Amino acid sequence: MKKILLLILILAVSTASFAQLSITAGGSSSTIDFSTTIADVNNGLVAGTGFASAPSSGQLDSDAFSTDGFDANVAFGASCSSGDCARGADLSGGVGTGGIYAFIVGSDVFLGVQPGGSDFTPGDITLAVTNNTGGDIATITLSFERWVRNDQDRANSFNVSVSTDDITYSEVSAFDYTSTAASDGNGFQATTVSNAVTLPATVANGGTFYIKWQGDDVSGSGSRDEFGIDDITITVPGLLPVEMTAFTARNINNTVSLDWATATEKNNSHFVVERSTNGRDFKAIATVEGNGTTVEP
Repeated sequence: MKKILLLILILAVSTASFAQLSITAGGSSSTIDFSTTIADVNNGLVAGTGFASAPSSGQLDSDAFSTDGFDANVAFGASCSSGDCARGADLSGGVGTGGIYAFIVGSDVFLGVQPGGSDFTPGDITLAVTNNTGGDIATITLSFERWVRNDQDRANSFNVSVSTDDITYSEVSAFDYTSTAASDGNGFQATTVSNAVTLPATVANGGTFYIKWQGDDVSGSGSRDEFGIDDITITVPGLLPVEMTAFTARNINNTVSLDWATATEKNNSHFVVERSTNGRDFKAIATVEGNGTTVEP
């Protein structure tokens, strides 16, 4: 009788810290809500008071965020606490001066932008994310809350693109958005959007990838609508802790003998060997102890 065997690896991971938003484990999510302090991302409730590599209360960490397309821009690691990069907090929207704000709607506080003639037309806000999962990342799931106050008779885009070098960006068309040219009186409206994203290249452990929110004029004339982002959640797939170098199965007197070798193991508890006669239903038949963490084959 033919025997179909499946090898299952039990995963455990360790964490590490790094400047910028750090993803520390495969199968996990990290969320920026602009209210709770996240190390190397923001210092407490965002207040629209600017950016710094060592942010004071209410500021964003410039190791994680950069901006472009404003009268005053923020490079990664730089500081800016005045002008377009620090327009303060606003409770109602309807601001008229271009720049970056902390918009507040009820209990929601989110990172906002008012486009202007020379602000965010075009322009962008970029988030840097570090892979500290211990393995490679090729795909992520990105979700965020998109806020729009469509109070002007002008259409503006608010799109998303990703990069692995902060030079060449790939647009994620699933997140494309353009406000309607006709204004309404609905005030700020929030929509949660989510989609799987394939990165332009594989990001090795310790590497960085970038998510960019970018805007521009599309149609109409006059003043522009306000936009905002909140609850940015990044999820990475689970990562196997074992790098296999060989796997063989031999039939010896109607018994299947399995042999395998690993180049590396990271926090690997054990291997479970399962058997199936139909390729669908499996039963565990053996457990083999793992090597924990090792680089020895």
